[in-house]
Amino acid sequence: MDVYPALTSMQVAFSRLRRPWDNVHFTSLHGRSTGSLASQILPYHRICLLTGGANTPRAIAERLLQEGISGYRIWVFEDIGEADETITEGNLEEISRSDFSEMSLLVFEREESAPSHIPFGLTETEIVHSRGLITKDEVRAAVLHSLRLPATGVFWDIGAGSGSISLEASRLCPNLDIRTVETNPLQLENIRANLQRFGPGSITLVEGTAPEACDGLPAPDRVFVGGSGGRLDEILRTCTTCLEPGGRIVITAVTESTERRAPTILLEYGLQVSSSRITVERKHWTSRGEETTKLNPISLIAGTK
Repeated sequence: MDVYPALTSMQVAFSRLRRPWDNVHFTSLHGRSTGSLASQILPYHRICLLTGGANTPRAIAERLLQEGISGYRIWVFEDIGEADETITEGNLEEISRSDFSEMSLLVFEREESAPSHIPFGLTETEIVHSRGLITKDEVRAAVLHSLRLPATGVFWDIGAGSGSISLEASRLCPNLDIRTVETNPLQLENIRANLQRFGPGSITLVEGTAPEACDGLPAPDRVFVGGSGGRLDEILRTCTTCLEPGGRIVITAVTESTERRAPTILLEYGLQVSSSRITVERKHWTSRGEETTKLNPISLIAGTK
């Protein structure tokens, strides 16, 4: 038996562009649910997408614009290898205004002027928030570590505030279904501003007061409770009841009441409980010398089902 391997459409496309393809991320959207498109694009300098069905080049460009993506040059290869092969170059706005063949392939290349995607490490100065009401950088890192986020599944971020935990979780785990629950109008405004700035990724904003706002949401694999509005008992009872086997809940406790009550409720529902206390001291050096800022201590309480 003789084997005659054929060229792939990706190989042909990059030969047309006279660019190497060995470091290109390739994925197919043919007949598949896309989830967050931004999360599939942002981590890569170059990416090749196979389109198909409802995922046409135009629809993909429109979705990415809605998700706040920019800074990419795009080539659309129609009917590649055929006599009527066509190559169209443009940005997302230009591609979103045109129709293309069902047999199309997309190549994305990040423009040199576009900022590189940082999957983890957003700072308080970058995230829109009010009056310092944000999970501080060092604490956010510890929370995400304690959550042990899965690659897929459902994550509830309750009392999300500015949405900083959701934003970082979405960038770290682009295929994680994140439900961001918040009721405060000002905080909701901040979350929307952050979603506009960084793209929604896999985040779905849920407006309402927990735990009632969680009714009808898919059962969580992970839960973070950053704010309870004085309803810690009800929220934790709802979360522990809905939590999938092997799931994990993390609570940040600033007050002694929360630090004392949260472990008791988690234990009542049979979770394994642990806690740690974080004290942060920041130092900056300027022409005036050393400046020190001490943040209020905070406890992380974790329960595993």
